[in-house]
Formats: sequence, structure tokens, C-alpha cells
Amino acid sequence: MMIPLYRMILKQILVVLFIGLTSASSYSQGADPDLASPQKAIETHLLYLQDGSYNPERSAKAIPASVGNLKERKTVAIKLKELFDGMGLYLNPEFIPQDPDYVDTNYNNQNIYSLTPLNASLYLIRDTSGNWVYSEATIQGMDKAYKEIYPFGVDFLKNLLPYNIGMQSFLGLTLWQWLGIGILVIGAFLLRFLLTQLLSFVVGIIFRSALKQYAPERGKLIEMLRYLSIFLVIKGLDIASSSLQLNPYLYNYITIGFLISGCVALVFGFLKAIDILHEYLTKIVERTENQMDDQLLPVVVRIMNILVIGAGVVYALTVFNVDLTAILAGLSVGALALALAAQDTVKNFLGSVTVFVDKPFKIGDYVKVNGVEATVESVGIRSTRLRTPDRSLVTIPNGELSNMTIDNLGERNLRRWKTVLGLTYDSKPEAIQSLCKSIKELYAHSEHIDIKNSSVHLHTLNASSIDVLLLIYMDANSYGDELDIREQLIFEIMGLVAKEGLSFAFPSQSIYIESQPKQ
Repeated sequence: MMIPLYRMILKQILVVLFIGLTSASSYSQGADPDLASPQKAIETHLLYLQDGSYNPERSAKAIPASVGNLKERKTVAIKLKELFDGMGLYLNPEFIPQDPDYVDTNYNNQNIYSLTPLNASLYLIRDTSGNWVYSEATIQGMDKAYKEIYPFGVDFLKNLLPYNIGMQSFLGLTLWQWLGIGILVIGAFLLRFLLTQLLSFVVGIIFRSALKQYAPERGKLIEMLRYLSIFLVIKGLDIASSSLQLNPYLYNYITIGFLISGCVALVFGFLKAIDILHEYLTKIVERTENQMDDQLLPVVVRIMNILVIGAGVVYALTVFNVDLTAILAGLSVGALALALAAQDTVKNFLGSVTVFVDKPFKIGDYVKVNGVEATVESVGIRSTRLRTPDRSLVTIPNGELSNMTIDNLGERNLRRWKTVLGLTYDSKPEAIQSLCKSIKELYAHSEHIDIKNSSVHLHTLNASSIDVLLLIYMDANSYGDELDIREQLIFEIMGLVAKEGLSFAFPSQSIYIESQPKQ
């Protein structure tokens, strides 16, 4: 009973091995060794289009058969390589998978290999025969990408020289490539000159007609437009240089150079534009009475310059494929540590922002802060400076100032003056009534006194005088004007008192001496 069981198991094992060997044999016969893995497919495509190993028929193996006949596939293979060269796409075989069964987790574990994460339409797939070939989506999107990379075509520069002359090599480049470089350099200089002149003419007319007396200086305008023209020329060179069909490794560095140079030119152009804006705003704030704008404008300009330079640095880092996430995380930790170590500085800066935005006073206002009366002299990033009447300088940190109660005496619409006229007790009631009436008429005829709020009344019978209370509300722009109005009123009131036959009382005491009896 045991022997038939062993024979049955052995027979099943042999059947399984036979099926496995048969399937493996059929797979190996269907798969092309040149296309056995993503690495092999890309090597086959690119290697056999190089000098010394040129074999476009073999290179065309990497193009799917659905594209057309062999001639059409050869054309597509050559065009696809030119596209890679124009993109500066350098495919290092060491980083390309060698596994025939490679799957991409980003594509639901399918047999797909993406050439670059920057362009999702460029990828290889494994067909039913086990061969790795370019996808139909890659072939279909090739023409559009080709026109974007080569707007002037690839044969324009090649046809400038006879084929046997243009293809001769010199210092690693062909003669037609050297000729193309010379044409691009000369064209760049001419284009920069023409763009600078054209832009300065057009923009100058626009600025002079729109801004008139606020138009910037011509020298600064030309300097800004020069950087703008340099940026445009660099972008043009970046686009046109793809037609030179340089080595992808070299072209990649040239592209980086163009990107960095364009970034630098654009940053300097923006800095000059900010300088022109600063000049324009300075002319405007000079015509305003509020001197806080004079303090705020340089701060805003400095912040704008920092933002422009920071944006340029971030862009340059992205060009070099620097991981900004780690840098930003490090900067965040550093900023937190700096903020903890400089809490007062941050507090004062935020306080200055509050002062600039809220504007509780302006330069020249007479204010009262924590019992200190003084004139605002300057407002800075860290502190505000006040000048007291005795000419001493008081400095208050903006962080504390933003939390203080500020009595802006300079913003009073009217200034009140309260005083008392002390008259002697021998004054007649009729004369006092006439004096009060004359003072009211004085209020009515003065252009500096608000008659609706001002008053004059017999107020108190004091110990040594009959007191007349004067409440006067004056329209004065400054403390100096208030003193001038007070002086004029005092002289006129003294004249009215003398006219009514009255006199001012002063503190006095009567002494009664009791007579002593004769001894």
C-alpha cells in the first residue's frame, strides 16, 4: 500500500517540474536579452545611437511595435534621444533597476519604470512578451515636448555648414556646435542692447506720463531695465541652447548656470525696482504732515529687500536639488531658540509694528506717558524717544509703550485754560457784572476761542478776594500757539479790569491792635 502512494507523489512532483521548466523556457524564448530589464532597455536605446556603436536598428528595439515599421521606430528612437539631450536628462545606468520583474509602488505595483519624477509621461512598461519598452503614452507625448524643447528645430544650425565640415570635431564639440555657440553669444549681446534701449524708451514714456514729477531718475530706470533685459536674454539662451545638442551631462550644468544667472539678474532687477519705489514714496511722504511715514518707509523697504533676496536664495537652492524641508525645519528650531533668547527684542519689534499701524501719535506731538509730558522726537524699531520741556531725552521700549496709556495732548481739538481772577472786596457788584460781560464780548471777537464751550462767572467769595472763574477753550495747533493766545488774553483782561476801576486782590491779613489801658 505504501509503494503506490510514493509513486503517486513522485509523479505529481515530476509534473510540476515539467510545467515550470516549460513555462521558463517559453518565457526565455519570448523575452529579448536587450530588453530584459529597465536598465537593459535604456542601454539598448541610448548605447546604439552613440558614435562608435551606432546601430539605430538595434536601438529601435526599445520602441513598441505598435508605433509602426522599423523605419518609423528608428526615427522615433533618434527623436526620443534628442528629446532627452534637450531636457538635459542624464540617465545613469547604476540607478536604473536591473530586476526584470521591477514594479513601481506609485503605480499600484505595476511593471512600470518612470524615467524622471519631473515628467510622469516618460516611462517604460513590460509588455506581454516580458520585454521592457517605452510606453505608448511616452511616444504620443513626445512630439509636443519636442517642440517645446526645440522651438527652432535641431537642423537649423546643422545646415549652416556643409555636412562634412560641420561634423568635424574640435575640443569635444563639432564645428557646427561651435558656430552655433558663436551665433548665440553675438545674438545675446545684440538682443540685450536692443531690449535695454526699447524698454527704457517705452517704460520711460509710461513713467513720465503717469507719475509726472514723481518719475524716477533715468539712470536708475535704465539700470533696472538692464537687469530685466539680461534676464530675458538668459531665458532666450536657455531655450535656444537646446538646439546645440550638447552632451546631456554638460548641458545639465549649462542649464543650471542659466537658471542661477537668470535668478541673480532678476533679484538685482527687483532690488533696483524697490529702490525706484523707495524714491517715489519718499517724494510723496515729504509732502505729508505726518512724519511717522518718514520713519516707517525705510523699515518697509528693508523688509522688501530681505524678502526678495530670501526668495532668490530659496530658488537657487531648489535648482541644486537641496532638500528645503530639512533646512526649514532647522531654521524653525533655530528661530524658536532665537526667539526665546531674544524675547524682549521680539516684543519691542512687535510693539513698533503696533505703534506704526495704530498711530497713537505722530512725530512732533506733545504726549503724556506714565506721568511724563514730552514731545515725540523719533520712533524706531526698538524704542521711541521723547523730549521733555527741560530738554532731557526719555527713551521708552516700544514693547512697553504699546501697553501704556498714552494721552496725546497734541491731538486735542481744543486746549482748555482754567484761571481765576481775584478781585478786592471793595469792588462794586455793578463793576464785576460789567467786567464779566466785557470778557464774554472778548470771547466772541477772538478767532482763537470757542465761544460755545468757554464761560466766565462770578464763582467764589474767597478769604481775601472775590473770585471770577474763567474757562477758556482755545483753538491752538501747538503749545507755543497756546502760550501766545494766553498772553494776548491776559493783557486784554488786565485792560478791562483797569477800565472798570477794579483791582486784583492778593492774600492779605488785617491785624487789629487792642488799645491798652493807661496805667
